[in-house]
Amino acid sequence: MSAVITGLDPSWLPGDVVKLGDPSPGQRGRVARAVQGEPNRSFPALARGEFTLDAVPESGTRLHGRFSVTFEDGTAFASGRTAFHDFEATVP
Repeated sequence: MSAVITGLDPSWLPGDVVKLGDPSPGQRGRVARAVQGEPNRSFPALARGEFTLDAVPESGTRLHGRFSVTFEDGTAFASGRTAFHDFEATVP
């Protein structure tokens, strides 16, 4: 999952919910799957979604958070489905 965090409310703090499917600034979120040895897979656009981060992203640090997304209806793989999970990642 990736999210555009530029343009967030300047009062944003770790733990605040970021809306991913908000159409007003343009959709903030996108979901893809990239597993070594398998072809990359993009998912449909988000109907709605949100995520939270437990800290401010800083290059080279570990970051924890959680996300929940529902994909737009359609005929493509994962259309109309919901995915959610807690995650941990290294900020590039």
